[in-house]
Formats: sequence, C-alpha cells, structure tokens
Amino acid sequence: MKVYRLSRIYSLFFYAFSVLLMAASIPLFIWGVLLNRNPQDVPAGIICTLLSAGLGGWLFQEVRKHQVVLGPDFIRIAGTVINRELLYTQIKGFRVTEKYLTVYPLSDQDKKIQISSYLHQFSEIVTTLAQRFPDLDQEEATAIRQTVLGNNKYGQQNREKAKRLAQVSFCFKALAVLPFVAGATLYFTPFAKYAIVVLLAIPWVSMGLAYYYKGLVSIDSYKENPLPSFMSPMMMTAFILFLMYGFRKIDIVSHQNCWTPVCLITGTMALFLFSLVRQGILYQIRKMSIQAWIMYACLLPGYAYSATMTLNTYFDNSTPRYYTTTVVDKSINKGKSTSYYLWLAPWGPVTTTESIKVYAQRFNDTATSDTVVICLKAGLLDIPWYALEGE
Repeated sequence: MKVYRLSRIYSLFFYAFSVLLMAASIPLFIWGVLLNRNPQDVPAGIICTLLSAGLGGWLFQEVRKHQVVLGPDFIRIAGTVINRELLYTQIKGFRVTEKYLTVYPLSDQDKKIQISSYLHQFSEIVTTLAQRFPDLDQEEATAIRQTVLGNNKYGQQNREKAKRLAQVSFCFKALAVLPFVAGATLYFTPFAKYAIVVLLAIPWVSMGLAYYYKGLVSIDSYKENPLPSFMSPMMMTAFILFLMYGFRKIDIVSHQNCWTPVCLITGTMALFLFSLVRQGILYQIRKMSIQAWIMYACLLPGYAYSATMTLNTYFDNSTPRYYTTTVVDKSINKGKSTSYYLWLAPWGPVTTTESIKVYAQRFNDTATSDTVVICLKAGLLDIPWYALEGE
C-alpha cells in the first residue's frame, strides 16, 4: 500500500494561500462590521468575513488531509469533503489529462475518482494504473479507427479509407490555421476585405466539409481522438474575429439593431450543428462534456456578434457625417494589457458622456478640454458606429 500527497511546492502554495484567506477575514470584520457606519452593509460584511475565514480554514485542512492511497486491491481518495474508494474489480479504466487522472467505475452507481496531477509522483500513479487497467482514450481511438476502416462507404480497401481520413484531417488542420493567416493578411496587405470574407466563411466551410466527409468529423475534441474536430476552426475563427474587432478603435451608437442578426446567425449555426449530429454526419464520440457545451455556448454567439460587427463596419460604404465635441476626461485601464480612453461630451445622437478607446499616441497628444472630430457612419446592417477622425 502506498500513500500519495500533494507535492511540496503545491502544498506550500496552498498553505500560504489558505493563511492569507484566513488573515483577510480580520480586516474584513473590522472594516465591514465593526467600523461600518451603514447598518445595511453589516450583513454583507459578516458574510464576507465568514466566507474568507471558512474557505481559508477548509483549504488548510484539505491540504493537510488530502491523499490518494493505492492498496493491494483498491484505490482510495481521502480529504475533508470527498472520500471515495473503488476496488480494482470495480474499475472500468482511466483517462489522463494535463490536470487530472480520472478513474471510471464499471457501474454507473459508483462514483468516479479524480486524482490531481499536483500530487507528488503523479506519473507513478499513472504507470501503476496503466499496468492494470485500459486507457479509455486509447481504447476509444482504436474503436473509432476500426469503425472507419470497417465502413465500406469510405472506400473498399483500408488504404482508401485511411487516405480519406488523412484528407479530412488535413483540411481541418488547414482551416484551424487559416484564421491566423487571414488575420495577418488583414493587417499587412491591401487585401483586407478578402481576408474578412475568408474569416467569415471558415465555420460554414467547416460544416460543408463535415457534410461531405460524413462521419469523419467529430463535434467535440478529445485526447487521442483520430477524427478532426469541428470545434478547432470554429474556435480559432471566433478568436481572431473578436480580437480583430477589439483592436479597432471604434464604438457603436446603439446595439439595438445588432441583436437580430446575432440571434439569427447563432440560431442558424446551432440548428445546422444539431442537425448534423442528429443525422450522424458530425461524429459524436461520447456524451458531450459540460466544458464542450459551455464552449459552444460561448463560441456561437461570440462568432455571430464579431461577424455582425465586422460586416457592419468593414463593408460600410455610407457617407460619413462629422461632429465636433470636447474631451471631458481621460482614463487608463491597466490589466493584462493597457487600454486608453477619452471621455467625450454629448454629441449628435450620443446624449450622454461616453468613453472611446484610442491608441496611446492619440491619448498622450490629447488634453482635457481639447476639441475632437468624430466620424459617424450608418453601418452596412443599419448599426450606426463612430470613430475619432484619424484613428
């Protein structure tokens, strides 16, 4: 029997963090309860104090008690909250990711055991289990390959089937890289509009290829998955479009007219994907994980919004209208990156003081009370947008 605990580095880190949480409860109690002059805020102060102290105490105890035990015929995980044990005869297999090793039981009535990679000698646990139980990811990949190679609709010989799988894999790898190429083309060549068309088309082309290569593209992405995933090009495209729109120093007068095209694009893509999965055209290896549902729930609206804003601004040939207004304030937002904002007095259709993002040079060259010129355009999709002249 061998016992595994958190590695020393992670133990020290979590101990220090738990002590900080508990220590933070003291100033929270002093300022949020004892010295709080607003009686209505005292309950919130008490809750914050208890949460800080409670979480810190729980984390300290969890680090102290957390352990994984590999016995002669069982595996056990013990902590302050979770205490589970599976006999080796109850284990179906395991899966390994960067952060966890998950042991799956044969029966759905038993609960799986999740082991953190932060444990000391984590690789030894993986090796020990691999000697006794199958890696479910590798088993799954082998089963998928056998399914593909055993299906004559992909070809009569294994060589033909393997070639077809290689073709679709190459196509989706290219589609996953293409957004970065299009993004670079957008900024460093005069073919911006062509690059945008390519970017907007990638998810739809991916769905077309999934339909063409029926059953050879998966809806989700898994370790050891021999099939290309639809998620990869979708994710890269949405990321580049969102980044591209975020870098532009423009703003929208009103989002009222944007929600219809955003909902229409999101709904259409979701309907197509659901139809492809339902018909077996997009291969669903296993029940989609919560992370995959969350990912698609973010990707589809994210792509739809970025695509709508990109179409509305880049392909807008309306006649610009110019307004002058005064800079009433300036601000800098420092996070992972530094953003610069000018706060503008009401002008034209904007009836309140609003901020607009600018480049650092423009921020430094502009003083409070300076007059600036705003360029307002109607938008291709009737979503008015504006930018400072010269940005």
